[in-house]
Amino acid sequence: MPRKMKTLFARRLVLVLAVLIAATAVVAAQSGRRGGVKSGAPAAPPVASPAQEPSKPKTPARIQLLVAVNEPTGFDRVPMAAPEIVLEACAQRLKESKEIATEPALRRMTRGEAISAAKAETTRYVVFLEVKNERAQFGAESSGEDRLYIDFAVFEPGTAKIKRSGRAQHSTGRAGRVGVTVPVLGDSVYSEYAIKEAARQAADRILDAFQIKIGGWPR
Repeated sequence: MPRKMKTLFARRLVLVLAVLIAATAVVAAQSGRRGGVKSGAPAAPPVASPAQEPSKPKTPARIQLLVAVNEPTGFDRVPMAAPEIVLEACAQRLKESKEIATEPALRRMTRGEAISAAKAETTRYVVFLEVKNERAQFGAESSGEDRLYIDFAVFEPGTAKIKRSGRAQHSTGRAGRVGVTVPVLGDSVYSEYAIKEAARQAADRILDAFQIKIGGWPR
């Protein structure tokens, strides 16, 4: 082969080798860039929120009562404050049972109005409390201790049939010996403690009509 051709061939061979080397370097550089790029941190798995227990529906009370009390007339020698004391004490005692839901009547009633209210009811029993005074009923003198007591009746809803009725009375033996003594009607007095205890006794007997007994029974 002529010397000139050999020289030309050698130059071409060097050029080809240079191109191959350059191409290899480019590929390696690009591969390095890909390998050098750090991928983002893996996303943390979603944390499941603790399952909330479904709220239990509130169980309605088995027995619903509308509690009413009478309005003193002035001739029955019943202190004006006594019916309110009786209503509150009786309702508080009834509420000690979880099976009972009580609602005081919006106004004082007569027995006839309580019966009419019971006939208009579909689910609630109507409890009627009537505060009376022994001294006035039997014509005793008004001086000294007023002997108050409570007549109670439970009327069934719809029919107003009497489920339970009776009388409750608690005497301290002497006005003011226990509890608060309140002067009313001139020289006449009564024991607030005694009338509250009578109201609680009435409540216990009302509960007994529904075969319910609570702490402190019998009173």
